[in-house]
Amino acid sequence: MKNTYVMKKCNIVGCKNNIFSKGLCLYHWKIQHQKPIKIKKGQKGIKKLSKRREMQMDTYYAYKEKMAKLVLKTPLRCFFSNTLIVYDINKKKYINFDIHHLLGREEKKLTEFSYCVPVLREYHTQYHNLDILELKNLRWYDNFLNKIKVNYPIVYNKELLKHIKVGIITNEEYLIKITKKR
Repeated sequence: MKNTYVMKKCNIVGCKNNIFSKGLCLYHWKIQHQKPIKIKKGQKGIKKLSKRREMQMDTYYAYKEKMAKLVLKTPLRCFFSNTLIVYDINKKKYINFDIHHLLGREEKKLTEFSYCVPVLREYHTQYHNLDILELKNLRWYDNFLNKIKVNYPIVYNKELLKHIKVGIITNEEYLIKITKKR
């Protein structure tokens, strides 16, 4: 006959874990016997932004405010859809207004204001969250491509490279499109 040994269970009512020490499972033993971890007063967490990035962000926020004030004088249109962006007089700000960075926000591109355009949040979210195949089906995407083709050729080339990656166009078609006169 084999000698069978059944593990005892934790003494805490409702706990079905095996005993670790003093009639308790590891979880309940740690709760009762382990000292809480104390954080030293002098310790500080890791800084989220470097000094250089903080300076860039300050410049960017100042630009964003300046742009918002400047646009009060003229109607503001979404770069993606060409829809008028509504200004709320009571709140003194635009509703669902974002700034899209055509080249991205890394390093110095954050403060490259010639590549910043006003957009509606709905279209901005679609642009960043949908893949190229889904974007291609949206009615505003072709107009967006035509705008960047004329005004921002670098951005247009980046967008076409995304099309190649997904398989919408071939390398030969890409070369034909970028060598065509604008």
